[in-house]
Amino acid sequence: MAMQWGSNSLAPGASAGWFFVRGNTPWFQPVLRVMPVTPSFTDNLWWVESDGYPHWNQLGVSTMWSQLSDDLANVVYFLVVENRSNSVVEYAFLEADLTGPAAMAAPAGGLVSNSNYFLENGGNPLTGVVATINFSVDFASSANGYSFQLNAYAAPGTANTAEVQQFVVYASPSSSQLFARIDTWDSALNELNRIDTSLATLPSATIPAGYAISMALTYTSDGTGTVTGANYKVMDNDGNTVGTASIAIVGQTLRTTGKPATAANLAPINCFQYNIGGDYGGSRATLTSAAGTVVYQADQALGVVNAEPAYAGLDAGTVENANLIFGPMANVAEQAVSQSFVATKADDISGKYAGRPRKHRLVLPPPD
Repeated sequence: MAMQWGSNSLAPGASAGWFFVRGNTPWFQPVLRVMPVTPSFTDNLWWVESDGYPHWNQLGVSTMWSQLSDDLANVVYFLVVENRSNSVVEYAFLEADLTGPAAMAAPAGGLVSNSNYFLENGGNPLTGVVATINFSVDFASSANGYSFQLNAYAAPGTANTAEVQQFVVYASPSSSQLFARIDTWDSALNELNRIDTSLATLPSATIPAGYAISMALTYTSDGTGTVTGANYKVMDNDGNTVGTASIAIVGQTLRTTGKPATAANLAPINCFQYNIGGDYGGSRATLTSAAGTVVYQADQALGVVNAEPAYAGLDAGTVENANLIFGPMANVAEQAVSQSFVATKADDISGKYAGRPRKHRLVLPPPD
């Protein structure tokens, strides 16, 4: 049922601009209209002029446009009402909101750099996992570089199996060089592999607006969903490829034994979390500019949960963090879902947006 509210007057030929603030709720869209409450004294049929407004009927309304607040809390909707008649018009607004699934509640640590939702499929192995971060404004860090981490978790397994798998793109402070990494850990949080490779050279230490970075996991062909590595790609604002890298785990030297990794050291993943923080060593990035979206994809429908599922092997959270918040996501399972992010203001860097690491602290080691 629509709700009527407001009582407004508009002189002949006049226009009025309006904005309406609504909470940033996934799958929500307000339907706003104007309704005259005085009679029409214009009998002519209408037509549309070059400005897009109906010319003879009393009330014309612009297409509604909107913007997201810089703390991701609200959406502001704008429209213009114009009176094209020869009489004063009294009008009110009608609103009937379209809604869908509710937003998933935030994790205990908040929706911040190192505390985010988990994406999963009821404990089943996830395949075809791709995470693509799209930058809508320049991404710049004035301290401690930055890292983009897809932190994935496997079910409890045997010794020397990769129960925590970190897929990372990072840059050191003031560096224009991007590196790709895979870091894997066993059930005792012994580091199995730390594999770094050069990914791309940016125009500067700032990631320009319009760029995108993707991480696509690779798998064995036996249908078990066992993760073998990842492919990384950096694209510029024209969609051109700036750099690529591929990392395979098998054959890389294990840090626990000094021997090559084998298929016995691999594992499927059943959930993952995306984080943005400092480069490594538990550092905190100080972001002076950042905003965009992360798109998550998989072969299975990705459900959104706010705590690490019980079927994941370890409650281990990354320590690297930043003055950054993530937007809410709908409580719905889809093969492709997206999430917004934005840097917080300088006075929000500590406390409120610090996040809380989980039971085990997972520090990304520096490169060798």
